[in-house]
Amino acid sequence: MPRCCLIFFAVITGAMAQPPHSFDVKTSGAKGDGATLDTAAINRAIDAANAAGGGTVYFPPGTYVSGSIHLKSNVTLYLEQGSTIEASTDPNVYDEAEPNA
Repeated sequence: MPRCCLIFFAVITGAMAQPPHSFDVKTSGAKGDGATLDTAAINRAIDAANAAGGGTVYFPPGTYVSGSIHLKSNVTLYLEQGSTIEASTDPNVYDEAEPNA
């Protein structure tokens, strides 16, 4: 195969292997300090990833206190080593439970 074709193939293959968009929860307002309720910021990052057609919601190291998180299609949550999503102890920050027969 001619060298020019190999270069073209490498460029095309590399372009196709690009990771999806990444959305840092701290950019969306999360603190990750183990005390602040980060639910709204986490859901904003998920919404942004979904609106972009999909992507990764990135959690840098920290403890993210949260109530109900609304996952959406084509969105991946990536927790860096040292990051934790901690359930809030406040029952008022959760969605109402759906009936279960």
